[in-house]
Amino acid sequence: MPWFFYSILTSLSFAGMFLSVRKLTDIGFSSKQILLFLCGFAFLGFIALNIIFPSHVWQSDKFLFFLLTVAMAGLFSVLGNWTNFEAIKRSPNPGYPLGISTITILTTALLSVLIFNSPFDLFKILGTILVIIGITLIAVEKKDYLTEKTRQSHWQLFAFIALFCFTVTILTLKQTISIIGIAPKEINLFIFGFNFLAFALFSGKELKDYFTDKVRLKTFLPLVLIASIFSFLGNFFNITGLGLAPNPGYNEAIKNTNVLFVTLFSTLLFSASFDKYKFLGIITIIFGVIILVI
Repeated sequence: MPWFFYSILTSLSFAGMFLSVRKLTDIGFSSKQILLFLCGFAFLGFIALNIIFPSHVWQSDKFLFFLLTVAMAGLFSVLGNWTNFEAIKRSPNPGYPLGISTITILTTALLSVLIFNSPFDLFKILGTILVIIGITLIAVEKKDYLTEKTRQSHWQLFAFIALFCFTVTILTLKQTISIIGIAPKEINLFIFGFNFLAFALFSGKELKDYFTDKVRLKTFLPLVLIASIFSFLGNFFNITGLGLAPNPGYNEAIKNTNVLFVTLFSTLLFSASFDKYKFLGIITIIFGVIILVI
């Protein structure tokens, strides 16, 4: 199957994950609790998949390289997720950090030309820029959410650190794939292992509280399990698309179109606002994706 097929499946899977997480946050569950259980369930899924279908990677003479590069990707992934969360929390408008983080698409595409000798196609670079513009149009709201009194500083610094970390994560994973081969279940095993450990440490004393309210736990577990399944599938397809794409930036561009599906379904499921800027963003994303896949 062509690379963009996996990229589209990644986008759809992540959209399902984000909508499930949105439902959980609307009910009142904290982001730390959601991320801990989501990463935990997905981590267990990749452990099971690696046991059922053993890989040559574990016996490879390049296993040490694989371990080091995936560990590096895992660490930058954790740091990127944390700084991105901080940027969103501190920013007067949550769409601003998202707009900055989507520049990862362009930095990855351009650096891949230098690092991996990926093809440089001005037409497809135009497609990635259109996707970035479209995502920004959808993500940025017309009003600020934080008042001057509650607004915190340095959100731009956190946003650009997240941009750097996400770029390093993608390029490191691409390097791993170029040496080891496409290994989605093995790579994700370590990535989710690092994220699960990080969120367990972040949760700290709150960890015990997550299991005390049995009634809320019965509501929480099915929804977070659904979110974990979407995350499991999305990350599996993402590594495959990343390995097959002629330039990893193209895969990133289509992966990030999940904001389009989230916006459309949020309008139906959560009565989210929809205006001419979001409509223009959707049209711009569609044109960008068409350019990338033709």
